[in-house]
Amino acid sequence: MNNVLREPSARVQRVIRAPGVTRPGSRSTKTVELLDLHPTLTDLAALSHYARNEGKNMAQLLRNSDLATWDKPAFSQVIGGRSVHSGHSGRWRCTEWQGREKGRELYDQQTDPAEKFNLADSPALAGIVARYMRCWQEHL
Repeated sequence: MNNVLREPSARVQRVIRAPGVTRPGSRSTKTVELLDLHPTLTDLAALSHYARNEGKNMAQLLRNSDLATWDKPAFSQVIGGRSVHSGHSGRWRCTEWQGREKGRELYDQQTDPAEKFNLADSPALAGIVARYMRCWQEHL
């Protein structure tokens, strides 16, 4: 079982080919979750989608891989002996250990892809940390 929420272990590459929807050779750097596959595939196949199924439909993103309005973080969590929640959206990864009792981490994926410099206590980045805290409350 993988219980380390660092970028290399949380990332899953996806390849989606949808004739008439995707452009050949197009790529996107936008963040999505595996949960987003179900609503996307049901939409593309013109099947019913049930509200109880989680995830966000990526069909618009498949049509336009640089969709400016797509700003959805992806979340990972480990529950058990230690509770860890991590959110990632493009540039930033924010991780909280046991409700912050064991700490909080914020990494700039552009300047620190190896996640060596924790920026969570930087007053200048407090707004980014607060955004992830709000998103977690909505997501969990």
